[in-house]
This record gives sequence, structure tokens and C-alpha cells, in this order.
Amino acid sequence: MQTNLQYLHVGLTEAGFPAVEYNHLQEKIMEGHARIVIPYSHTPDKKVYVHLHVVKWNDCPFYYFSKFNLSIPGKLGNAMVSRDFYFGSKKDPALYFSEAYSLLNGKPIYKKRLFDRAKLVHFNSWLQLDFNTTDGNGNFKIRYFKNKIQLNEENDLPAIMGNSRLYGQQTNNKSENVDFWY
Repeated sequence: MQTNLQYLHVGLTEAGFPAVEYNHLQEKIMEGHARIVIPYSHTPDKKVYVHLHVVKWNDCPFYYFSKFNLSIPGKLGNAMVSRDFYFGSKKDPALYFSEAYSLLNGKPIYKKRLFDRAKLVHFNSWLQLDFNTTDGNGNFKIRYFKNKIQLNEENDLPAIMGNSRLYGQQTNNKSENVDFWY
């Protein structure tokens, strides 16, 4: 069980959730729950709500991080905007918390080495949520753009991004190559 908790700790930390209450998680695993939902409140913005979903693998004593639900206030104070972000999903890429937060705020992100299961190839792409289209689970669909030009043609990218840098954007000064999200 300690190995499984270490696996969950590494996975959750890499996904952007380093402050998970592991004692609570260990108690739920010891009780044998098949699904565990953990509210995560260690975000910089207290209006952001995150629920982490840890699931037991079939009849094995192994648990894995399956998804997280992220809810943020809508633009101009409208109702909450929410979406589930899955790990290991056949249709959606695994995203870190910071990437999911940017997408829910309407900002595109750039992802490298995405995998197309139909063509069995890796590719790089810009991703953006389509707030007008949802899937069968009520999640906003992710749109893929081959390049910045295609993304710009369908969106007013400078207006969306303002002065914030894009994830992975490089500058001439090596000390400034720090990625951040707004």
C-alpha cells in the first residue's frame, strides 16, 4: 500500500496538486472505497474549486488518479464554469492543473507529444476549449489547432492573451524563460 500511496503522491504532485491530504486518502483506501473524491483547497484563488478523483483498479488493491474537476468563476461574474479533466482518457490529453486553469479561462495552450490513437502518431498542437460545444458528459470540447496561424484565424489571440506569456514561450534572456499562467 505504501508503494501505491507513493505512486499517487508523485502523480498528483506532477499534475499540480502537491498539498493533498494523504492521511485522509490513506484512511479511505484502508476502508476499501472503490472511488475517493478529495476536495483540494490549496489553490491561490479561493474562488477556484477542485475535486480530485482517485479510483480503485478493478479487483486489485491498486488506486490511480483518474480525473479532477475544476470549477472557476465565469467571466464578468457569471455562473461557475466547470469541466472534468481526465488522465489516461482515450479522447482527451492529460493536462496539468495550470493548463486546465488556463483553458477554462478561455486561453489556448500549447502541448507537445500528444498521441493520436487512431493514427498511432505523436503530434504537437495548440488546444482551446470550445465553450459552445459539449461532449456526452457535459464537458466543453477541446479544439486542436495545428499552428498559431490557424489558432489566430479563428480567434483574436492577442485580445484573448493580453500581455501574458504563453506556456512554453521562450525569450532571448535565459533567466526569463520561466513559464507561468494567467
